[in-house]
Amino acid sequence: MSVSEVRKLLRKDILFSGDFDKEIAYCIYEIAKRLVVPTLIYNKEETEKSIDAKLREKMKPVVYKAGQVIARPGDPITMEIYRVIQIINKERGAVNILSIVGSFFLILVIELILAFYIAKNLNIELTKLSNLLIIFSLVLVVAGLSYVVINIEDIKDKQVIYGLLIPSAIPSIVLFILFSKRLGAIIGLFISFYILLITNGNLESFTVAFSSVFLSLIGKRDVHRRSEAWRYSYNVFIGYAILSITFAIMHSYPLEALFRNLIIGALNSVMTGIIVIGLFPIYENLFDIPTNFKLLEFSDLSSPLMRELM
Repeated sequence: MSVSEVRKLLRKDILFSGDFDKEIAYCIYEIAKRLVVPTLIYNKEETEKSIDAKLREKMKPVVYKAGQVIARPGDPITMEIYRVIQIINKERGAVNILSIVGSFFLILVIELILAFYIAKNLNIELTKLSNLLIIFSLVLVVAGLSYVVINIEDIKDKQVIYGLLIPSAIPSIVLFILFSKRLGAIIGLFISFYILLITNGNLESFTVAFSSVFLSLIGKRDVHRRSEAWRYSYNVFIGYAILSITFAIMHSYPLEALFRNLIIGALNSVMTGIIVIGLFPIYENLFDIPTNFKLLEFSDLSSPLMRELM
């Protein structure tokens, strides 16, 4: 009972009881009112600590595991489920931002290490800004695409192999033709281990990326026509097909999943060839690089340059 409630009771019992004269009753009430003082003092800090302790005792943490279904399509969404979805989305958004920033710095650090190794051990002039930009742009694009692919939901439910969705052979093919096979292998190896890292040790994705990189490097570097770059994509598709069949046997995938992986591998190979062929004119014009294609085009007697010289 509070002090104000006690004083109200005293006022009622003394002033309106009729047992005393009005003046005497008022004096008694005033004296009694002054004697009513709080016996407990409110301590805000201690009260909050006590409330927190009681809440911790009664509240049990709720753990949601990866892949756990919170709500199924068509089910009514209650306020409790809605709050859970809001909390998960908020946490996932914060984690994604940190993950993106961390991945970018990881790529930057490893590329600096690779640049130091290349400058010391390969005959490639990294003092040229154009060479550095070519290597960095290729790695950054494929690494960024890899990060996007692994965040696609429900891929595992469809039994799709992550590595088949990533054109990991593109940097190796371009660097092989522009510079050297060894540089293509080094960058390809980095891409493969990066995919292994961001997929939390998914060996299937690593095997697909690793195989596609080194299969794309089979053959000679003397490519005379842009269309001849397709031959590297053929090797990549053969590797994708063999690995898709192998993983289907290992994990007892149904035929539907096998055909899906084969189609994805074929599309990946085609897109790899198209992108590789499309990148050469960009790098040639942007950085003024004298590729074999460009030199052979200039040496063609029917080219405008040769006509002017003749």
